[in-house]
Amino acid sequence: MSQSIAINHNVILAIILGLFACSIAGVVLDFLPLVFLPVVLIFGFLLLYNLEWPFLLLFFMVPLSWEQEFSNGFGTDLPTEPLMVLLMGVAIIFYLKNLKRIHSKVLMHGVTLLLLTHYAWTWVATIFSQNTFVSVKFCLAKTWYIATFFFLGVILLRHPGFLRKLSKVVLAPLVVVTCIILYRHSQQGFSFEAANFVMAPFFRNHVNSAALMSVFFPFVLYLLLTTKNFLNRVYYILSIIILLAGIYFSYTRAAHISVILSFAIIPILHFRLVKLSIGVSIIATMIAVTALVNDNEYLEYAPEFEKTISHSTFDDLVAATYEGRDISTMERVYRWVAAFHMYEDRPLMGYGPGNFYNFYKAHTVTMFRTYVSDNPERSGVHCYYLMVLVEQGLIGLIIFFLLISYALLKLENLFHRANSFRELLLISTLAMSFTIIILFQLINDLIETDKIGPFFFLILAGIVVLDLRQRGVRIISDKSLAR
Repeated sequence: MSQSIAINHNVILAIILGLFACSIAGVVLDFLPLVFLPVVLIFGFLLLYNLEWPFLLLFFMVPLSWEQEFSNGFGTDLPTEPLMVLLMGVAIIFYLKNLKRIHSKVLMHGVTLLLLTHYAWTWVATIFSQNTFVSVKFCLAKTWYIATFFFLGVILLRHPGFLRKLSKVVLAPLVVVTCIILYRHSQQGFSFEAANFVMAPFFRNHVNSAALMSVFFPFVLYLLLTTKNFLNRVYYILSIIILLAGIYFSYTRAAHISVILSFAIIPILHFRLVKLSIGVSIIATMIAVTALVNDNEYLEYAPEFEKTISHSTFDDLVAATYEGRDISTMERVYRWVAAFHMYEDRPLMGYGPGNFYNFYKAHTVTMFRTYVSDNPERSGVHCYYLMVLVEQGLIGLIIFFLLISYALLKLENLFHRANSFRELLLISTLAMSFTIIILFQLINDLIETDKIGPFFFLILAGIVVLDLRQRGVRIISDKSLAR
């Protein structure tokens, strides 16, 4: 018996050393996929025994992941996207094996149906796409995001306390990464110009880093407000300070505004003002668009090319934004104008998912051109709602708008049906984070990124779970549960 145990220990030690050697070889050869191959292997091993730990490992890697471009033009997020694909397969097998044990109200829930409608329409738009190959790649990525973070998320979130455990798992690497960014930034005197490269390789730019810090900020508040342990409180308070510092020194206007405005969702939920807020938003948008389109009024806001520049301080950036001289703001307008022209060209079906970049330059207006309009980084329209309108047509935008509107209305309903103060805090956390996400999409397109997408679909899953739990619905029977 002792010999058997010794052999097992030797085997385990050999495996650990082998995986460690694999990572070292990846560093020496400067081949990043090899560095994280051990993570994928460990991930696969965990799948044999438990769904929870691989899911948590995936979220642990979200702050640490990076974008990897290959010579053939193919790009992915490592190691998160390969892990998503693996978990997607697990989710599909799990649902097929346990379909009779999963309550029908999970699949028939309003959030689920609207999400599936949104997903189905991306495939319909792909059929009529101007570049089918790009659209199929987009839809495939959408598939593993929804399958992993929503459908598998529903199964795992049914366990009370799982979201709290997940929040702890994400917090540690996010705080470490934020500290690294702040240290690098401090070496540059926290200059505005340095804010866009000190976050490499973890984030593409300062917007992505600020977005993740902002979206996760409510979850840290939740951890703080739901713990009685003194040391944990100190840890969470320090984490909040670090994240707020990271958000501030990212010099990202969307992050600053969205975090502040996210607190407004609490009184909106409390006084049942979600419908009014949605209605006001629709009316304000229609008035603004009509005013700008009428007699081509938008042309009056075209910037002066020579005066539209980048800025070396955040104060200059804010001032320039109001004066129409900020290059990032006016470059967004340049693309938004092109997006509206693209919508006029194909209003019903759009150009196909993922196709804004491939076709927008033919629809731009030269008067709005800036110094960075060549767009070498191949970035998108910088407004998720416009992106959906352009790529999936008006029907696609309406479906997506119905999805987020229904989710907000359901959060309001959950808020008033909360059974305890702790549950009220959880609902408020989901609402604040969801608000930050949808506000960020006004001037960014981050839903299909591995930094924000996981939280967007997980929050939708959380809404379904909380709603069914409050109604006394057992999501799945654990007896003889197939794994």
